[in-house]
Amino acid sequence: MFAEEAKVQFEQNRLDYEQVELYRMVVDNAQIAQELSYQIEESEINFFEAAHLYDINPVRRAYCGYEGPKSRWALEPDIAASVFGSEPQAVIGPFALAEGYTLLFIDRFIIPELTDEVYQQIRDRKFNRWLETEIQRLQP
Repeated sequence: MFAEEAKVQFEQNRLDYEQVELYRMVVDNAQIAQELSYQIEESEINFFEAAHLYDINPVRRAYCGYEGPKSRWALEPDIAASVFGSEPQAVIGPFALAEGYTLLFIDRFIIPELTDEVYQQIRDRKFNRWLETEIQRLQP
């Protein structure tokens, strides 16, 4: 059920499945964030060292800022536009967010592929929408 529709969905919405391998560093002060950005740009420190030393999140600090693969839709719209409009190996920010001032390092972009996992996710989503519609239709 929905096998062919899943393939069409993927092809027509390929950008929805784009991902980026991302690193994030959050500090609690705008001046520190800006200074770290300058130091990274001038090669006085690299992003990973800075994240390991300054990130306010101890888990992320231990992983030198590694966030992993993120889809366009998992990021705030203005940040997604900056990330997906940049080149790999770029540092962008700082961005003022609720958790603090954020710098991002774009490791690489992950080309969307219709893997078995993605295919199954699309089919499951289509089936769940269909099921919800049928349940609503049958309720008095």
